[in-house]
Amino acid sequence: MTRNIISLKHDIANEPTLKKQLSDNGFTFKPADYAFWRARKDKTTITFFKSGKLLLQGDEAEYYSNRLFDASNRFEGLEHIADLQSWIGTDESGKGDFFGPLCVAAVYITRQDLQTRLAAELRDSKYISDQSIHRFAELIGQTFIHSIVTLTPLKYNQLYPKSNNLNALLGEAHAQAIEAVLKQVDCHVILSDKFGDESYIADALHEKHIRVQLIQQTRAEKNPAVAAASILARHEFLSQLSNLNHKFQIELPKGAGSGVIQAGKNFINRYGTDALKEVAKLNFKTVYSIVP
Repeated sequence: MTRNIISLKHDIANEPTLKKQLSDNGFTFKPADYAFWRARKDKTTITFFKSGKLLLQGDEAEYYSNRLFDASNRFEGLEHIADLQSWIGTDESGKGDFFGPLCVAAVYITRQDLQTRLAAELRDSKYISDQSIHRFAELIGQTFIHSIVTLTPLKYNQLYPKSNNLNALLGEAHAQAIEAVLKQVDCHVILSDKFGDESYIADALHEKHIRVQLIQQTRAEKNPAVAAASILARHEFLSQLSNLNHKFQIELPKGAGSGVIQAGKNFINRYGTDALKEVAKLNFKTVYSIVP
């Protein structure tokens, strides 16, 4: 994780409210020179100086800057929509991993949901440790209407040759997840993390006769619905990868680096080349470094 330093101006009259917000989010407080206090949680510190300067330092400085000091980011990507009451966010996990599935999640969220503590804590799964993903995913699953589409390696390898295009496959998976949520709620606004040309999801939705306002944006995980979707998708990916590890009694690492190549060779030595389609995405160039 990148260690960030962010400096803001904040009204000193709001010091008691800010302190309570941070306390509710698990921060502890200590005195600091020329400051009201210094708050700390894990590897993040927030110092509120008596001049009104607010200094955020640490791995999650950007997250707390967005969530606590700029409420407009809760509507990130959707600020231009008048009278926005609810929307669906989508995101994926596993597209850059040689081993394991491709997972896409969709989460429905309402304006009222933004008042909950869980909504305030939601952030891109890249900023959450694998150990914490399970807790967040469980809470999201219990709180929000959602859907998860999982393409196991076997299914992925069956579908990919039909288009030879990962983005086309992703577009269809996003559309399936959206369709499943829309069967449970009436919603007309979709926000997706942008992974390629906007036509991939739009065309897939059109083929399903789904008419919605689709917005695709890079780094859309700043929006709580997309952040929640990223967490669910990541949790599903990790769970499925763990199941494969258990089934084949071998460690299949994340990503597509050098460790993956050695793991692939070990797998083939034990189970044969044909079995690789059960655990890996065979369109990756990595396969040429693994298969004899």
